Order: sequence, then C-alpha cells, then structure tokens
Amino acid sequence: MMHLASTEDTEVREVALRGLLELARDETKGANGRLGEDEKLKQLLQEWINGISLMSPEDLGTAREERQLVDSLWNTCYNEPSSLQERMLLVLPGEDAPSPNIASKQFEPPL
Repeated sequence: MMHLASTEDTEVREVALRGLLELARDETKGANGRLGEDEKLKQLLQEWINGISLMSPEDLGTAREERQLVDSLWNTCYNEPSSLQERMLLVLPGEDAPSPNIASKQFEPPL
C-alpha cells in the first residue's frame, strides 16, 4: 500500500492514503500491527510534507484532500500534529470559510 501511496497518480495516491489511515485507525482500536512504528511510513510521510511545503499556491489548493490525509495519518500514527500545521499549510486562507448559501434565498417565505 505504501508503494501505491508514493505514485504520481493523484487519485491512486489519495486512495492509498485513505487505506493507510484506516489501517492506522484500526490499530488504535486494538488490532495487531504497528503501522506507526514503521520507519518507511514515517519517511514517506515526511517526504510528502516536504513536497507539500514546496508546492505553489495553486497546487496547494488542489491538494487539499492530500494535505488533510497526510496530517491525519501522521496524527493517528504518532499522536502529534504534523509539521503542516506549524508551517500553516494544513488549512489555507479561505478554505475554512463556509460556502456561500445561495439556495436559501429561493426558499425564504415572501414578506
């Protein structure tokens, strides 16, 4: 799965990250295995974090899901936030803003 997570294909990479995250979450619930103790995974996550740090603002915007998955996986495996948070790359300005509510005006009762 780690091999798939390091592919250039964004969709395959995100699916592999989701799979690794599920495995890590299962381990915290008592399943056997030590995904968090795997040095290869830690190195791979650190490489993702470094790669994300070098992305242009446009690429960061399109990699939102990947940033969140990498941070969640790091947090689940190592019980600490990833360096994406301290580098202010986890949530970019404007991302946490709610979407504009354009439909509610259609359903407002007449005055």
